[in-house]
Amino acid sequence: MSIENKIQQLLTDFPLELDWEAKYKKIIEKGKKLPVMEVALKTEDNIIKGCQSQVWLSAKLDQVNGKMQLSGDSDALIVKGLVAILIELFNNESPSEVLKTDLVFFEK
Repeated sequence: MSIENKIQQLLTDFPLELDWEAKYKKIIEKGKKLPVMEVALKTEDNIIKGCQSQVWLSAKLDQVNGKMQLSGDSDALIVKGLVAILIELFNNESPSEVLKTDLVFFEK
């Protein structure tokens, strides 16, 4: 599935008429389903600086197919859900495809 198709699916999952509380619940549920990040990957190199909560994001490039393998975690439920959404969109995608993605859909 292309990144654009994944974005369209997310927009379907989070319709504009959904109230903020329902959206927060959906985001938190996505975080709860996020695969556990290996403890060995929770390093200073993988921590996202500037966040009030602790957030880790790891990206490895598969040299065979040129796709990224992403993993992440956070100690805050809502942030963990947002990390899960990013991983849902960009895991197993090439860096060039990710860089071409317009993230304006987050505003919706």
